[in-house]
Amino acid sequence: MNIAVWIASGLLATAYLFVGGTKLQKPEEQLAEGPSTAGAAATSIKLIGGVEVAGALGLILPWLTGIARFLTPAARPVQVVR
Repeated sequence: MNIAVWIASGLLATAYLFVGGTKLQKPEEQLAEGPSTAGAAATSIKLIGGVEVAGALGLILPWLTGIARFLTPAARPVQVVR
């Protein structure tokens, strides 16, 4: 079970880090051109990117540092009990 939690957390953290990082690195002019961001302010998109990067760190750091270790398995996707 521990390995499955690490795999799921790692994949989710990688996705959040990639998506949030690209939002933070793009210039403001390019952010407004995207089809999913039409009408949103560039600062709002940058803020969302920062929250996504923080979420990626929040998935991995509690277990690595040993502080509040219960947060890592609690952040995994919900499993259906059979």
